[in-house]
Amino acid sequence: KTMNFESSVTEIKGIGQKKSELLKKLDIETVSDLINYYPRSYQDRRFITPIANLVPGNTYLVRAYVINIVNNKFGYGKKKTLKITADDGSGRMEIVFFNAGFMANAFKAGEEYLFYGRASSGYGNRLQMTHPEFSLAASDALRGIIPVYPLTDGISQNEMRKWQRSASKYAENVKEFLPPEIIARNNLCSYSYALSNIHFPQDEQKFKAYLESIGDSIVCVADDDVVKIHVHTNDPGLAIQKALTFGQLSRMKIDNMREEHQEKLIKDAEKVAG
Repeated sequence: KTMNFESSVTEIKGIGQKKSELLKKLDIETVSDLINYYPRSYQDRRFITPIANLVPGNTYLVRAYVINIVNNKFGYGKKKTLKITADDGSGRMEIVFFNAGFMANAFKAGEEYLFYGRASSGYGNRLQMTHPEFSLAASDALRGIIPVYPLTDGISQNEMRKWQRSASKYAENVKEFLPPEIIARNNLCSYSYALSNIHFPQDEQKFKAYLESIGDSIVCVADDDVVKIHVHTNDPGLAIQKALTFGQLSRMKIDNMREEHQEKLIKDAEKVAG
């Protein structure tokens, strides 16, 4: 049986009868309903912050080696507290999971992991993260611009993201509802592109690759908050449209290089004639 937009969400791996009943609370019953269930916000996890630069109260993505694992002697079974010491070369922090006896084998000393969570100040002013999201560093699973969805009890963000990734591949086959001439005249992206990117926006490297396809003299520099772009292109509207898939625009400047070049030639010619 071929899955399509009108197929039940139970056709997606990981969604059984119990999860489908929970999804109904969100008015999600078909693949189309799922892929049209949009994020309420995004988390920018593109940039790794050294442990030495962490400030308690802020949220960060950290890449560090696990050097020590301790199961707290208090509690029993699943109620034990798991404490991990992580080191990235710039400093150390403590990772804490409460009621986490079941996670005893989730970490291995000497392995490198990604941790995403809020930094705090623990006992003795030691840096801590409590219940951060994590993955092996090699998988890079936590990096990127990550969607955050409105949910109901019984469904996690990780589950929704996984299901949306499965559903998004069917966005390529969605029917366009705008006439081609309107799309071309207004330099609009396709409906399938919009559906895919509203869930998982492309990062600045893909943005740079796109700019290289429509122009030259590309400069693309990213920091924690801003992606700075410089491009020579015959169609700045395309670059602007693509940039809007990343967020708001700031301090935009468009120059007509041909006019400037022509004016320079005229001035140079006038100087020679004079």
